[in-house]
Amino acid sequence: MLPIFELRGAIPIGFFYYKLSLWKVFFLAISGNILIAFILLLFLEKISLFFKKQKNFLKIFWDLLLNHYYLKHKKTIEILGAIALVMFVAIPLPFTGAWSGALIAFIFNLPFKKSFPLISLGIILAGILVSLSCLGIKIFFF
Repeated sequence: MLPIFELRGAIPIGFFYYKLSLWKVFFLAISGNILIAFILLLFLEKISLFFKKQKNFLKIFWDLLLNHYYLKHKKTIEILGAIALVMFVAIPLPFTGAWSGALIAFIFNLPFKKSFPLISLGIILAGILVSLSCLGIKIFFF
């Protein structure tokens, strides 16, 4: 559930290091990632209000973070709409998962009923891509 690695780290670690079945690791990673997306989507507005009331580096950091994601994804969201959220979350790279997807949904005022299923779909697609990569690595190297 960590913001940088999410399931992109959980699936390979569970599969290769802990020797768990790929199905088990896949469902645990997907479940944990969807849970954190659910929580973030519910509480990001409250978190944002808290940070905006601060008079220190937290407010500055939060404002910079929101501005960075807004400017970085504005054009893509304008062109592709909400489907861009699925694609963004599904790319199995650091900083492109459920945490960032929830932040983007918050910044662009996507309602929970729309953003949660889109982020969940992106998480499932990312889990499939990472799982297939793990299988390919196992077949190729082992």
